[in-house]
Amino acid sequence: MTGNSVGCTVSQQSKAQYTSIIYLQLAQRLLFRLTMTSIGAILNTAEPIRHITKEGAIPWGIEGRKYMTEHKAQLKEELAALRRRIAQLETTLQERMGEITTQQQREAALRQSKEAAEAASRTKSEFLATLSHELRSPLGVILGYIPLLLDNTFGHLTDEQTDILHRIDRNAQELFNLITSVLDFSRLEADRLPVKIKEVQLPQFFEDLQDEVRHEQEASQLNFIWCLEEELPLLHTDPGKLKVILKNLIRNAIKFTSTGNVTVTVGGEVNGIIFSVADTGVGIAPEAFAFIFEPFYQLETLQGPQQSGTGLGLYIVKRLVSVLGGTVTVESEVGRGSTFRIWIPYKQRI
Repeated sequence: MTGNSVGCTVSQQSKAQYTSIIYLQLAQRLLFRLTMTSIGAILNTAEPIRHITKEGAIPWGIEGRKYMTEHKAQLKEELAALRRRIAQLETTLQERMGEITTQQQREAALRQSKEAAEAASRTKSEFLATLSHELRSPLGVILGYIPLLLDNTFGHLTDEQTDILHRIDRNAQELFNLITSVLDFSRLEADRLPVKIKEVQLPQFFEDLQDEVRHEQEASQLNFIWCLEEELPLLHTDPGKLKVILKNLIRNAIKFTSTGNVTVTVGGEVNGIIFSVADTGVGIAPEAFAFIFEPFYQLETLQGPQQSGTGLGLYIVKRLVSVLGGTVTVESEVGRGSTFRIWIPYKQRI
């Protein structure tokens, strides 16, 4: 992290601190040495005194004492200047150490704030996961009884009662999908979505997918086109997460397509399988491409009313595709529709 007051990193500040300490120690040693030299010159000691002149000469003994006597005033000035320089170094060192301490305190506060935010986020995700599960369970019972009622299992229904049950079923399905999206989101945020790799037979997988979205397909009154390339190899991935990805894309296509087609295609690609979902809906503006995979982003369209939803569908798609080791791309033109392509490797690396 860069310090605001010093303009360098803590490690750089530490280096500067150590360098200043070294300079200070050298200056103190030099001051001591010169002070002792001056004392020797003043006392006219018989001991040989070593001093380095500006010219680089090293006088010894009597010549040295003579040199010190003649340059006594100059030496005093140099010593005074050296003391001032050492005082400046000490002041600078104290300032640097204070700045480093302040920076370390700031970083510690930021770490604590980050840890607190992450803990709060985990708590929120766990709460959402628990709440979503508890809401989905009774709703599943309601959805299970509706087909039995429509099949006259508990007695004959009038046309009006049948119509009301269809409305209940449609809205219950929307609520179920919304709760499922929130549950998936919370599990992703809490890293509680373990990958379960299985051997996937694509023809059977494709057939199961069609059955699971049949209700939404019929309710949309759109023309669905299902294309599966023949003789595709086995796919080793998590089929549950792959279904969630494709269902989200199909629901997105239905939501933004009032008339026309929704085409779901599965085909082979180098080292993997391409799953494509194309529609003839309102399309996506180029400036929105950078945001459509962000959580809670709601696509604004100029055609038709604002669509409802959590804004989590494409975010979940991108996160799950990444979990499965794949990639997602999108092509779109406003007024002509969108195509989302998912590439999944034949064998996922764990």
